[in-house]
Amino acid sequence: ITNSSWLFFDQVTRIGGGFLIGIWIARYLGPAQLGLLNYSIAFVSLFSAISSLGLSGIVVRELVREPDKREEILASAFVMLVLAGVMTFLLALAAIFFLRPADILSQLLVALVALGMILFQSFTVIEYWFTSQVQSKYTVYARDAAFLVLALVKIILLLSSAPLIAFALALMAEMVLGALLLLVVYRAKGLSLRLGKAKKSRCLGLLRDSWPAAISTVSVALLLKTDIVMLGEM
Repeated sequence: ITNSSWLFFDQVTRIGGGFLIGIWIARYLGPAQLGLLNYSIAFVSLFSAISSLGLSGIVVRELVREPDKREEILASAFVMLVLAGVMTFLLALAAIFFLRPADILSQLLVALVALGMILFQSFTVIEYWFTSQVQSKYTVYARDAAFLVLALVKIILLLSSAPLIAFALALMAEMVLGALLLLVVYRAKGLSLRLGKAKKSRCLGLLRDSWPAAISTVSVALLLKTDIVMLGEM
């Protein structure tokens, strides 16, 4: 119940605060600029779904089954997500350059959003550990702190009449800060993420079990985001 309460608090904070600031940003940017920002987010989301590899539930399961193998499991998952992240980041950039070769602004927006959503996604392995231990409050500490800091930054951007690119930078910064704060909380608990503990056999085992979830994640992303990308192209 305590763990669920923390997750509920996280949802109320992020959805409630995000909704209010989102309205303000929408009114400020207007249909054209807001549409371009949402297009970039939706475009990157399609690639982010691929780079996640469907590992979330599988890694949590393995951590519950073998808590003594924590370092090996987390390091292996982290390495997998980093490699997948780099490849899909480059793929996303190649795709936007192909679709909009002369649109520098769209290319820059996609690059900034992808930097946060894809490359820093690997730090979610820390969140998997806290989930497996029913200690989601530490994840909430990190995520909500990043959200509140960047909410303040977005308000400052709105009051100072900042350009569209500044809001993309703020979005990227929120994801980067959230990932780094997760690492700080993890280290504060006396834990470490040793990449040398990663094992090929563990990576292959995780991938073998996670591919159905990966297909599901990509399918959902296609269902939810394709219409926004199509509208952007039209």
